[in-house]
Amino acid sequence: MALRFPKWSFGPACLVLVSALLLSGCKSSRKAASSEPSEKISVTFDAGDASSSKSSSSSKSSKTTASATSSSGYPAREYYGDRWNTEHVRIGSDPAPSGTVTLNLRPAGTSDFVMPCCGKILSEFGPRNGRMHTGIDIKLEKEDPVYCAFDGMVRLAKDYGNYGKVVVVRHENGLETLYSHLNSIAVKLNQRVRAGDRIGGGGKTGNAQGEHLHFETRFKGEPFNPRLAVDFEKCRLKSTTLTLHDNSY
Repeated sequence: MALRFPKWSFGPACLVLVSALLLSGCKSSRKAASSEPSEKISVTFDAGDASSSKSSSSSKSSKTTASATSSSGYPAREYYGDRWNTEHVRIGSDPAPSGTVTLNLRPAGTSDFVMPCCGKILSEFGPRNGRMHTGIDIKLEKEDPVYCAFDGMVRLAKDYGNYGKVVVVRHENGLETLYSHLNSIAVKLNQRVRAGDRIGGGGKTGNAQGEHLHFETRFKGEPFNPRLAVDFEKCRLKSTTLTLHDNSY
């Protein structure tokens, strides 16, 4: 017997059609949903800003590097700027010091002064044999340790004419100290050194009669009497400040 459906009822074919339409609609909806572009976020930031924790870490690293680079620059830039001559004792471009200047020999964060070596004074600063003797000669024996006087950076370390083996260190306080006639050099060019570091061993290289240390103190390339700053008999600084005048050189 054939089944009859009321006019308001759906026949099997109709149900199949409705199901097909519903299935097609779901697929279309899924397709439409999948074809929608995902939301994109555009972030604009200035250098140093962080767009993520990784970027923040990278930015912090960059700032640390910049700070380290800045702090590892040449000492006493307020007096010398970028003038850094690794070939000669005196930098030709240095403007001659003029007027009165007071230097802090113990800047914050630096080490205490250390006497380069203690011994008998053989020759003083001043005129000698018709020419200027620009330092003080201190008796020592071959390879006796010679120490850096203040914190600083090695500007010169080489054989240099009458000086023989010589080391020049520029210090944070603005001074430069020179150590010559060394038998050996224990530091390298541009090396950071602290007061008390061994910079070499005593000797008589260059124009020297017998083993001794020729020790100089300089400001802006000009030598001055080391006794203005150092008590050689007590092997210590006279004061934590040093005042230089036009007639000090």
